[in-house]
Parts: sequence; C-alpha cells; structure tokens
Amino acid sequence: MSSSTTDLSSSLSIPIIPSSSMNTHHTGGHITCVIIGDSGVGKSSLVVSYTTNDFPTQYVPTAFDNYSVDVSVGTRLVHIDICDTGGKVNK
Repeated sequence: MSSSTTDLSSSLSIPIIPSSSMNTHHTGGHITCVIIGDSGVGKSSLVVSYTTNDFPTQYVPTAFDNYSVDVSVGTRLVHIDICDTGGKVNK
C-alpha cells in the first residue's frame, strides 16, 4: 500500500495522512461525521473509498452503515467514526 495524502488545505492547514502509513501513538481526539445527501449521489462510494482506499464497483442502496478510520493530523492520531446514511426520505 502506498502512502497517500489527502490535501484539505482549503479547510485545514495540515494534510491528513491515513494512519496505516504513519508510526505515531499520540492521541488527538475523536470525531463523528454523518454523511447526508440525496439517494444515488455517491455518499457510500466516498466513504468506502476514503476508509479502504478502494472504489466499490457495484451499487448497493444504503440504509445506514458505520465506518471507522484512524488518521494522522500532524503528529496526532485522530479516530473518525463515519455514519453513512441512506438518501431516501420516508414520509
């Protein structure tokens, strides 16, 4: 697996590097992120791509899924829980 950097310089001054490519043990906190949006726009593909470094090849409608990833921000290790929601609204 190669080292990859996600540049979020427009919102952060420090690049985020997946923890699998870093050797750090400093705890930087915990973040919970909820992904919302219309049905079929790619929410699950975005989350799966970010957490596994692989793009899903089949469309499977999502009801609700949880993912976790540890990322290094500078020298800090941050745990991120990502909640992937379905896009369909029940009335």
